[in-house]
Amino acid sequence: MKQKIVAGVAIIVMLFAGLVQTVQANDPLLDEMIRLNQQGTKARQSARYDEAIAFWEKGLAIAKKMQHDQGIGAFTGNIGNVYDNLGQYEKALDYYQQALAI
Repeated sequence: MKQKIVAGVAIIVMLFAGLVQTVQANDPLLDEMIRLNQQGTKARQSARYDEAIAFWEKGLAIAKKMQHDQGIGAFTGNIGNVYDNLGQYEKALDYYQQALAI
């Protein structure tokens, strides 16, 4: 299972790189997605996992509204990362699989 999680994390990094590139369009919703991702990342790095999930769920909702596949994949994968940090590997794997399916 650990190999699948590591592979999932690598895909999420690539998806986020694509998300950052699309912000060049100067779209306020894309800017909001980036802001939410950054806030979620800071919260996760500070072990404030509930906050990280909340930021990323808001970003995921915007990405779904925009039908922005890279954003959907990145936020879904990030949520999976939190569950991985919490030792909830089955839940993490579920989110990684959702991200990979995009």
